[in-house]
Amino acid sequence: MYSLMRKAKTRLLARGGKLNQLQKEMDMESSKEINTAEIKTVCLALGPYRNLTTLTAGMLFLHPNCQVLNHAGVRIFGDNKLDFLIDYSDEKFESFLQYGIYNSQTGRPGGYGGSITYSHAFEGGNKLRDIFESGGGDSVKKNVKCFFWKESLMTSFHIRDNSVDLDKLFAANKRIRFLIPVRNPMNCAISNHRMSYIDPDRKKRKNGTLFKGVGKNPSVDRVLGAVLDEFLWIADLKKRYPRRFFIFFEHEFGKEIITELADFLKLKPYASWVENCLDAFDIKPGYKLTQKLRTEYRNYIETNFANHQKFADKLLHFYYSSE
Repeated sequence: MYSLMRKAKTRLLARGGKLNQLQKEMDMESSKEINTAEIKTVCLALGPYRNLTTLTAGMLFLHPNCQVLNHAGVRIFGDNKLDFLIDYSDEKFESFLQYGIYNSQTGRPGGYGGSITYSHAFEGGNKLRDIFESGGGDSVKKNVKCFFWKESLMTSFHIRDNSVDLDKLFAANKRIRFLIPVRNPMNCAISNHRMSYIDPDRKKRKNGTLFKGVGKNPSVDRVLGAVLDEFLWIADLKKRYPRRFFIFFEHEFGKEIITELADFLKLKPYASWVENCLDAFDIKPGYKLTQKLRTEYRNYIETNFANHQKFADKLLHFYYSSE
C-alpha cells in the first residue's frame, strides 16, 4: 500500500512539474507583448535576507514609475532563456525583463514570488500597505522607468557560484545596477538565526542555515560572520564599480538618501513619494544584544574592513549605538 501511495505521489509531482513548466512557457509568450523601451534602469538587490530589502522594495514600488518583482529566483536562475547573468546576451536580458515585469503583476507569497504586494511588508496593519491602498493600490504601472528585482541572497550566491564577470556585464549593459540596504548586522543575524526558510531545493532550512558554510546548527555568532562576509564582498564590489552599486545604512535613511537613490535609479524624486518613503520607513525595535555578540561584531570589522574605512565606520555606528 505504501509503495502504491508513493508511486501515485511521484506521478502527481511529475504532473505538477509539467504543468508549472507549461504555465511558465505561456507566461513567457504573453510577456513578449510588454514594451521595455522606456525602462532606464534595471536594479537587483544583493546581500542577506532580513536586511530591509522587502521594505526597500516596497518603498520603491510606491513610486509611480517603478515596477518590483519579489523573489521568483527559482523560476529564473538556471533557465538559459532568462538567466542573463550567465552568458549574457541582449536577447536573454530582454526576455528576463519582460518575464519579470509580467510576473510582478501577479504571483503568490514565498519563493515562487511575483508582486511585492504578496510580501510581509504589505500585510494588514503595516504602514506600507496603508500608503499603497490610499494611493489607489495599482499593482501595474503604466509608465515603467525602473524595474527592481528583490531576490538578494540568492542573487549574491548566483553571482559568486557562477563566477559572473561583472566587467563584461556592465560593459554590455548600461542599465544594470545593484542595491544594498544595510540593517544593523547584529539584528540581521539574530533574525536570520530565528527564521526558517524553504530553500530552492524545497528543503526547510532553520537557524540561519540558508547561508553557506555555517553548518547544520550554527551559533548566532557564526551567522553574524556570514552576514558580515556578505557585506565585505559587497564593499569590494562598491569600490570596484562605484556607479553601479548603491548602499545605504539603516541609521542614515532620510530625504537625502531617498533623493540619491532616485538619482541612482533615474527616477524623479517626487515630493509625495519622498514623504511616503519617510512615512513607510517604520523599523521595529532591535533585539537585545549580548556583549559577546557585540565584541565579535567589532572584532570582525576591525580585522576585515581595513580597506573600506568609511564602510567600517558606518558599521561601527551600530556597535556604539547599541551600548
